[in-house]
Amino acid sequence: MVDHGPRPGRSPVALLDVRPQGLRHRRQLDSSQLQRHQHGADQDLLLRAYRCARGDGLADLRGPGARLAARLRGRARARRDRGRHPRRHQPLRRSRNHRRDSDRLPHHRRPQQRAGAHRGQLIVADRSEGPHHHPRCRPVQAEVTVSSRLAGQVAIVTGGARQIGFAIASRFAAEGASVVLAQRSRDEGEAAEAAIRTAGGEATALTCDVADEDSVAGMVGRTLDLYGRLDVLVNNAGTGVAEHITDLSWDDYRRVIDINVGGVLLGTKYAARQMKVSGRGGSIINISSIQGVLPLRQSAVYAGSKGAVNLITQQTAADLGCFGIRVNAIAPGYIDNEMMHSYHTLVSETPGAAISAARGSIVLGRLGTTDDIAGPALFLASSDSAYVTGTLMLVDGGSQTHGAIA
Repeated sequence: MVDHGPRPGRSPVALLDVRPQGLRHRRQLDSSQLQRHQHGADQDLLLRAYRCARGDGLADLRGPGARLAARLRGRARARRDRGRHPRRHQPLRRSRNHRRDSDRLPHHRRPQQRAGAHRGQLIVADRSEGPHHHPRCRPVQAEVTVSSRLAGQVAIVTGGARQIGFAIASRFAAEGASVVLAQRSRDEGEAAEAAIRTAGGEATALTCDVADEDSVAGMVGRTLDLYGRLDVLVNNAGTGVAEHITDLSWDDYRRVIDINVGGVLLGTKYAARQMKVSGRGGSIINISSIQGVLPLRQSAVYAGSKGAVNLITQQTAADLGCFGIRVNAIAPGYIDNEMMHSYHTLVSETPGAAISAARGSIVLGRLGTTDDIAGPALFLASSDSAYVTGTLMLVDGGSQTHGAIA
């Protein structure tokens, strides 16, 4: 250590200065300068002043500088007695959902979980006030995202007791929504309701024929009687027919159009009325199909009905946007469910080979699952898609990049 000698009237103390870039050099800091740092200097810096003092340099200090150094020495001794390193901060106690972005913050700005904090809230110690070596912590509440993106909302899912509809209804219920399962079969609806309630969700099954206007109007009215509001409608109920155009019966055509197209129009009509009156807006999600975009063998009527759904989605989005009602459609690709297997059984002598060929047309190399559709539906139902309307979302594993599907 280089001793430059004391200046008249002042007692020098060698101090190690830490720069942001990690450069270190020695400089002189006398007792009057220590006094000015008493209420603002970093604790680590002052402790280094004590450690770097020449020999018993504390004896040379006078006035506030001596008292400050003695105080620091006492604190260092107390920390050693408690088994803590003077420069080491307490380990962070994070809530389960706490983001780890705070790890990149300086130590004195990192949030800490306070005992007794409510679940889903993080109490942050703000050390911006008061000296760093004695922080004046004031509690600040920081919101932590909990799995409740649809909390307090009410959703109707037509055809909600089976396959894609049940997956969507279950996901909505898991995210806090009260779900109405509009199903033509009472037994299937009650079984789905029991399954969702067993999992901790809120669900009610109501019988409904989406091709019948009185049935749809009554189902929407019953939903309002039960829950007092309506925020989301999923027009999922649908049917299909796998026949060559030369063999198609007019009754089959009317049945597919009445359910796939008429059901969307009727559901949108009565749900939008309530959403408009409430003034809160809402979200309407139509379940279309990749077959409404790409051709598939022996599927003229079904593909035509889904093409109509795509255009109805865009038109109703334009009509209802001024009321805060968003309308979007999801076009699932090959989904590994009962409907897909039934189709290939009807149109192919070797269903297994046909399904393998279908899998080969998918960029991601696998068939979709019903949960693959529930996720996008949740996005369109939640405020995450607040600026999305009139959109057709293809959820097909990339099938459209190969052109016509098998």
